[in-house]
Amino acid sequence: MKPVEDQSPEVLTAVQTFGNSLRVAVIRQLYSGPKHRSDIVKAVDASQVSVSHQLQYLGDRGLTQEEVVAGRGRPIVYSLNRQRLDSLLEALTTYIRGAQ
Repeated sequence: MKPVEDQSPEVLTAVQTFGNSLRVAVIRQLYSGPKHRSDIVKAVDASQVSVSHQLQYLGDRGLTQEEVVAGRGRPIVYSLNRQRLDSLLEALTTYIRGAQ
């Protein structure tokens, strides 16, 4: 996706992030607290591959963190970086309102 001339890279990232309904559903699940991937898969009714892809996308943009939990299979718990989420929401809101 190419940015519109007056969009900052942060606005473009926000548009790309929030422009995917599954991605937004994953963010919504993590907003209530850390979760295992399998719990997110069940909650959003999507395949594990699709959810994994979205978690990778969000992680690459600093929106999620992973924590490996000790135990059999070394399960990973995902959590939301609320500060990064707020930053993207603020950038998008500021842009929409026309503020510089």
